[in-house]
Amino acid sequence: MGYATDLTLRQRNFIFEKFPEIFKTKSKADIFEILNAVFFLIKTGCQWKLLPNDFPKWRTVYEFYRKWISTGFFDRLTRELNFVARDRQRKSTLPTVAVVDSQSIRTGLPHSIKGVDGGKKIKGIKRHLAVDSNGFPLTIVTSRANVHDSKGAIALAIEAVCKYPTIRLLKADNGYRGSLVKNLKDSLHVELKCVKSNFGTSEFKPIDGRWVVERTFAWLESFRRLNRNYEQFLYTAKGVALAACAMFMLRFV
Repeated sequence: MGYATDLTLRQRNFIFEKFPEIFKTKSKADIFEILNAVFFLIKTGCQWKLLPNDFPKWRTVYEFYRKWISTGFFDRLTRELNFVARDRQRKSTLPTVAVVDSQSIRTGLPHSIKGVDGGKKIKGIKRHLAVDSNGFPLTIVTSRANVHDSKGAIALAIEAVCKYPTIRLLKADNGYRGSLVKNLKDSLHVELKCVKSNFGTSEFKPIDGRWVVERTFAWLESFRRLNRNYEQFLYTAKGVALAACAMFMLRFV
């Protein structure tokens, strides 16, 4: 009997077709079972040593997980799944608009890289996220929580445009306004449109063009491993977030 997070046959076939190289690694363990173990851990938030015994040994799972993060496997998988999802909606596989925002996450480790977000009183890291007009994740950049949104958006915009050269418009809240608008226009030829939020009012009103990124953050909050940062380094914090993105994007296969 499997788990709710296990890959379906169609999802397995998709991964095997798009990434045959990951199956060339010599290992006694089933690669799909290792992936199932990683997805189980991210969804439930359990510790590595507490993975159920019917998965491969936790050290084997962890070694493959770190290898996949370092080689950008989850990043590439998310990108391929984004193409599939957009194609199903009869849209061009390459987006022209991206919506950006950030989220501060409390640290769960005393020795991890972290900073203090003075506005939200959170000690930890910050996830800078770019999504398309559907809310499908394009890329993620992680930083210390004390990094201002406008500073983190520079690296986020560069990475998003490198992956998707067709992007010509970024939408964000007013926290990104200022010199960033001109810098992105001059260096990347990308327009930054800052939309004022209705924060502080009693009326709920979805913000035109921006609400999709908030929904994506809500999707990510369903993965317990992401509710606190249990990663020591920023690149592994980015990797686990991308793995979660790939996990919920697999529903389009």
